[in-house]
Amino acid sequence: MVSKNNYEGMPLIAEKWQTMLRDTVLRDPARVADVSAALWRGLAHHLTAIIGERGFASLYARSVYQVSSNYPWLAGQAQPLDGVPFIELHQRLQAQLMPVAGQASVALLSVFIDTLTLLIGELVTASILHAAWGDEAVSPAETESKK
Repeated sequence: MVSKNNYEGMPLIAEKWQTMLRDTVLRDPARVADVSAALWRGLAHHLTAIIGERGFASLYARSVYQVSSNYPWLAGQAQPLDGVPFIELHQRLQAQLMPVAGQASVALLSVFIDTLTLLIGELVTASILHAAWGDEAVSPAETESKK
């Protein structure tokens, strides 16, 4: 789980996003690496159309760098370019015990989404996440307004 103390200067993603990420990634403990890689592939597919492969790779590398202080085994990954999307991330997650792999995956996605939200705003980020991940990715703002 991402905490305020881990990533100074970065806002936390909405609690509902974190809950959705945890629920999705940890739903089947035996498939943490598979689910994580699939989430990243969907996100990359939709986001590269907007910011390009290099822009996506830069944001991903920044997120890995930030999270690697707590999960050093994530550091030093090759950038997810050239048609080999997230194989290395998948392998590194698979090599860890489930609780650690799940926490690292959620932290990495959370930091990436925080950064994206800072750059393009919550509504556009929510739209991209919804397009990438389907109905499970409901904007926290949308959920709050429906109460």
